[in-house]
Amino acid sequence: MAKFQYDWSDARLSRFLKEGRGKGEGSIYKPWLNVNDISGKGRVARIQGNKVGRIHHFLSDMQKKVFYMYEYENNVIDIREHYPLLDLLEIDGLLDPKMKTRLIDKKTSLPHIITTTFLIVLKEDGKERFIARSVKLSRELEKNSVIESYEIQRRYWNYKGIDYGIITEIEIPEQYCKNLEWIHPAYDLSNYGFMQEQTSAYGKLLIERLKDGSNRLRNVFDQFDQDYQFETGTGLLLFKHLLAKRRVNVDLYREIDLDSTTDSLFIDSE
Repeated sequence: MAKFQYDWSDARLSRFLKEGRGKGEGSIYKPWLNVNDISGKGRVARIQGNKVGRIHHFLSDMQKKVFYMYEYENNVIDIREHYPLLDLLEIDGLLDPKMKTRLIDKKTSLPHIITTTFLIVLKEDGKERFIARSVKLSRELEKNSVIESYEIQRRYWNYKGIDYGIITEIEIPEQYCKNLEWIHPAYDLSNYGFMQEQTSAYGKLLIERLKDGSNRLRNVFDQFDQDYQFETGTGLLLFKHLLAKRRVNVDLYREIDLDSTTDSLFIDSE
């Protein structure tokens, strides 16, 4: 796990609060931390979200993978990364005196702002509910500082009536996340110059060809590009779009083999 550093000062805290960090929802939510705030050797990433239409900020590959998993779930309607527990010290009786002491910076006397990696909004049976999740390598969970941090978060979210849990690499299916990352950019083809009507029309045409279970996927895409005089790779791009939209389905827990035949697909009857 990468070690990140950032200076903590009254000016920085004031700026974060003034900017509305940790506030808002959907497209106007601002994470407490973004990739520009962090210095270190970690693998940071900025990813355009499809659900709420904003840039998401991640400080590790694990965070990015978990994001792709939540982004693909139909019942997830909002993903708020690096959610700050701004009112933590205001809740009476929640923390032990030693916990409170360690949350105050010794140099500046300012409170350290604890963040939970993800606050997720779900919509189930017409009702919204929240879950909070931290993302951490399993070996890090043996450290006393990490144990205390997650105990603080557990108490906080329990007080708020929100389910809290920890996700480690053990719960992250590698191939599944690779496939989700592969199809994610094709969710909105307007980024590739397609109008909505074109995406719909060409998508239907490609689906008709995919219903023939005797052809290799690669051959279907190549022939599709030739027949409609598209640039090479357009059929594959449309295929990714159909997967991202769940119009066409494959076993995402296995590597997507373009040399497999179309009978490996599950086609939406819509």
